[in-house]
Amino acid sequence: ADPVPSKLSNVAAPMYAWFGEALTRCLLSQDWNLRNTGIIVLRTRMLQACGMVPQEQITDKDSIPAHSLDIVEFTIGVVARACDDRIAKVYESALDLLHVLATNYVAQLLKAPKAQVDEE
Repeated sequence: ADPVPSKLSNVAAPMYAWFGEALTRCLLSQDWNLRNTGIIVLRTRMLQACGMVPQEQITDKDSIPAHSLDIVEFTIGVVARACDDRIAKVYESALDLLHVLATNYVAQLLKAPKAQVDEE
């Protein structure tokens, strides 16, 4: 993916730590296909964090933590940006990501013992 545009550097900076540079660049790309792919990858990583992807099917070596309020915050930001996208496919993928976030990731986060929840 292309470098993140300078006008989005403030948005990208904290995302690098949680999503990695490649995924962040995709999510903030000017190319709609890369934005859509980034959303799909984030959705898959979220399902992996919830234990909903069989171990033998995991091909992405990068992961996200299973119990992080920061992941919730940044994912909501990704969805909010995608809701303003002119490309319907990006919008649809973002709604699917929001569904996974709400029904799987947040549900698991709420069930986790407080000591396991990352509140940074």
